[in-house]
Amino acid sequence: MASENAKLVSTAYVGEVTLEQSRGREYFMVQAGAEEVTVSFGNGNGELRIPTDGYYEPYIAPSTKIVLNSTSTYVVITNT
Repeated sequence: MASENAKLVSTAYVGEVTLEQSRGREYFMVQAGAEEVTVSFGNGNGELRIPTDGYYEPYIAPSTKIVLNSTSTYVVITNT
């Protein structure tokens, strides 16, 4: 979970986006829209699928590279 001092930013995306590795990432959440979102971490071994209108909010934010992709709008909330 984010610390009390983390300034969170939400950004809407369509298509593929890459969030580079960040040791300062304290919070990470993805909210899917009308289509599922695929998420891969680090070197891309394996994918996580977030179903339509679902979300993913890990207890500990990943600091590795994150690649997200969807054909519809999805929202990423993070502090970095």
